[in-house]
Amino acid sequence: MTKILDYNITASNLLPKKYNKSGIIYLDSLKSIIYGANLSTPAKNMMYSILKIVALRTICHELPKYGKSYYSFLEEFDLNNPSNLYGTYSDVLQLLLNNDTLNIPPVGETPINEWIKKSSISNLVGFDSGLFYDMLAANSYAQQLNDLGKPLSDKQIANIKKYYKNKSFIEILLKKNEEIAKTDGISSHLKVNETPVVPVKELTNPEKNHPQGCLVDSIVARYKGKVVVIDFWATWCAPCIMAISESRELKAEMLNKDVVFVYITSRSSPKKLWESKIQGIGGEHYYLNRGEEWESITFSDKYGFSGIPTYMLFDADGNFREKKTSYPGNEEMRKKIERLLQ
Repeated sequence: MTKILDYNITASNLLPKKYNKSGIIYLDSLKSIIYGANLSTPAKNMMYSILKIVALRTICHELPKYGKSYYSFLEEFDLNNPSNLYGTYSDVLQLLLNNDTLNIPPVGETPINEWIKKSSISNLVGFDSGLFYDMLAANSYAQQLNDLGKPLSDKQIANIKKYYKNKSFIEILLKKNEEIAKTDGISSHLKVNETPVVPVKELTNPEKNHPQGCLVDSIVARYKGKVVVIDFWATWCAPCIMAISESRELKAEMLNKDVVFVYITSRSSPKKLWESKIQGIGGEHYYLNRGEEWESITFSDKYGFSGIPTYMLFDADGNFREKKTSYPGNEEMRKKIERLLQ
């Protein structure tokens, strides 16, 4: 097998160790470990496919900015393999769509077959049709729906119905389109904010100093007289994205009420991908550029947490009322907010 990525592999660690300018990455060690395990051949094949896509997601997060030919390593990842669907395939496709070097245009109203030709990546992935392109187009439409909060046009719907032979793609995209159409007003309520400056002692040695959450307090203070719902999330966090999608209906209901939805993420979310995704989320957004800023919250005695999505609720006087990790669902969240609005 061609060497593609040099891995440092342990039972719990599968991360890229280094890259070189020719784009060569080693997969040999990954394959030898999996195929040396006491598993059935189908299980080995499935595991290898899944872990390759997991690895590719990590690589796509960290790729240096070389020329387009550098991405010829993509051919080694068998991107048309249906087994990829069990891994982090959609994450990889989203990262490819947002990659500056590949410069894949949004599908827009272009017929899908024409768009595939315009994407000009067949020589990199090793084929010009199949599941990969079906999923890539679907994810491009999903970016419009989820990231921009913009419903599909009649022409786009016609293109989708004409291209997809698998009706599941059509049903999923049109169902999501109906949901977005109902909450179309959310996208216009978007604001990206500067992160407040907090004392240096809050940002150093958080494990020892146990910061008291001044950063959160400073953010909440900006919304006096409003109930504040803070959502700690990341672009790579599937439960976070699912919860944001589910909560669109609730936020649409709350547009004219004294409640503000605040979203906080860290630099673990690629900046360009974050900028794209928040367009359809609406609300107030903060991107923490320094690791210490995120740690000053997560290590805080007052607000500390270890998993995302995590939600914090504050009453109109800025008092901290509740914290919950994992989204409780629209009905429960609605009850929590309405109690604070009384």
